[in-house]
Amino acid sequence: SIKPEELIREANINKQLNNKYIIKYYEIFEDINFIYFVMELGDGGDLFDFITSGEQMCLSSDITIDLLIQILEAVDYLHSEKKIIHRDIKPENFLIKIDENNSPIIKIIDFGLSINMPNDGQKLTEVIGTRKYAAPEMILGYGYTEKIDEWAIGVVMFSMLTGYEPFRRTDVCPVEENIVGAKIDFEIIEDLDLRALNERLLDRFEISRITCKEALNYLKELKQIRDMVYNDDYLKYQRQM
Repeated sequence: SIKPEELIREANINKQLNNKYIIKYYEIFEDINFIYFVMELGDGGDLFDFITSGEQMCLSSDITIDLLIQILEAVDYLHSEKKIIHRDIKPENFLIKIDENNSPIIKIIDFGLSINMPNDGQKLTEVIGTRKYAAPEMILGYGYTEKIDEWAIGVVMFSMLTGYEPFRRTDVCPVEENIVGAKIDFEIIEDLDLRALNERLLDRFEISRITCKEALNYLKELKQIRDMVYNDDYLKYQRQM
């Protein structure tokens, strides 16, 4: 169940935010029994449903790139401009809004566990969020920074491309042990460029894990190159007709 302090934290955080990939809260009010949030409509369900709704139970490289660019832009905005760590990145916390071109647009929700980065540069220690998306440094108690969001985006990305999560509880190991030490089956990701990015997001060493801004630049460049190749191939095809 959601705690009242999480709702208050979410309201206070959201007042600071203005990004097209973050859900807009139009009004927040309360009565004796409830706190009400009036927010932007996400008419396409959430990202989990979007991933699993197709026959393949996963997303194509092109759609994954488009959605990841949106996710990374929003989280980079949180980190770089607002100094906020989301701390609960998962598919269920991304609503899908369908635009006028019938394209999916990401809208990040649920800032109940979010927190401002410490001004003194100290690491956080509170173990919080959804455990199968938790970064190794949080589980091991080393203290953590905003890089836990990058790790969680890596878990989401793996699910988008494969249809299943990289870390699950087994008869032998709990999910926490798999996060910390199990081999990640990156080879199942057929797109080599996206596989390389996923490996960098799911780097167990926080210090060398790629940032949102770096990942965003990588994807934008990749998309630009692929669009140029596609257009060039299309023009060649047109000339042959």
